Amino acid sequence: MDKVTHFEFPWDDKERAKSFYQNVFGWKPFEWEQFGYTSWQTGEINEKMQPIEPGFINGGSGKRDPSMPYPMFYVDVADIELALNKIVENGGQVVRGKTPLGKDGEMGFLAWFKDSEGNILGLSQYKRS
Repeated sequence: MDKVTHFEFPWDDKERAKSFYQNVFGWKPFEWEQFGYTSWQTGEINEKMQPIEPGFINGGSGKRDPSMPYPMFYVDVADIELALNKIVENGGQVVRGKTPLGKDGEMGFLAWFKDSEGNILGLSQYKRS
């Protein structure tokens, strides 16, 4: 089974959002200034920033994008192009095609899709070491 591995939510005011999630849930932010993105550590992680205990995923947040104004989650797949083809074959739509994560996809790839019910979700294909 492909697993949910990441969540994202938008912010309108970065510092306000950071303060909220740190103070309410104790999450630790990590800034990716070059991408205008904040990663959220929601539990203990290893040196690769991956969860070391079962039962939680980490996430991130960035400036609200008019094409995706709501929170979403990502399903990690082995082959993002194959998954996008299967989505279309089964009544879904591609919202944002295969997009590099990091310089030239050094960290993997992301995509957005609309499912058969009109929900917009994400796909990830992370580089595996």
